[in-house]
Amino acid sequence: MRINIFSLFVILSITSFGQAQLITNIQKLPNKLRKADPGDELVIANGIYDYCLVLEGKGSKSDSIHIRPESEGGVIFRNNVTLKGSYLKFSGFVFEKIKYIDDKVKLNSSLKCENLNNSRITSIKFDEVGRADRHTYDAAILVEDSKGLMIDESIWSNTKANCIYIVPPSSNITIRRNIFDHTPDADLNRWEMIKINNNIERSLSESYVNVDNNLFNAYLGDGAEVISIKSSKN
Repeated sequence: MRINIFSLFVILSITSFGQAQLITNIQKLPNKLRKADPGDELVIANGIYDYCLVLEGKGSKSDSIHIRPESEGGVIFRNNVTLKGSYLKFSGFVFEKIKYIDDKVKLNSSLKCENLNNSRITSIKFDEVGRADRHTYDAAILVEDSKGLMIDESIWSNTKANCIYIVPPSSNITIRRNIFDHTPDADLNRWEMIKINNNIERSLSESYVNVDNNLFNAYLGDGAEVISIKSSKN
């Protein structure tokens, strides 16, 4: 029996790597993600988007769903994005000049991971997000009720908020190979770069958060406090 090698390669490519879809209308992205299959890649057309997004999808252990820009750094978000689901990869985006204008919200964020499990947030840049006049728990990345996340190879620059805030009962989070670069000289209480389960009522909870190989450059934080941990088994 003769085997057509080219046809076999095409079949294996489709089954192993899923489909890549270019999204030119950002408002269609939530529906596209809900319908995406494990291994699919959703590519957002380069541009600046001032649109609040709630994105939910489900990949698989062997094949995540990848959400990325047309070119790395080519998509700039100037509004909030919420990620939900499991086995997602979210990479290559820029969050810029998000001011968290809703003073009625206790926890404002640029990127919120809510009930997001076994997923990766990577190669993200946060530039001038947050408001220095808000003495609250604002965060560039807010992690709520999530497990098994990797946050890596991202950059925070001139951030006027917590960079990463992990809220209990989130657990099994890895924060690795990130750069936290410069913060305004505010010396505000509650302005640590990383907060891990910062909740008095649950301060003895087990978080299993791993923070390693990160660079903190010219970051004042809350006085000399750069990382705040109020949980165990980290």
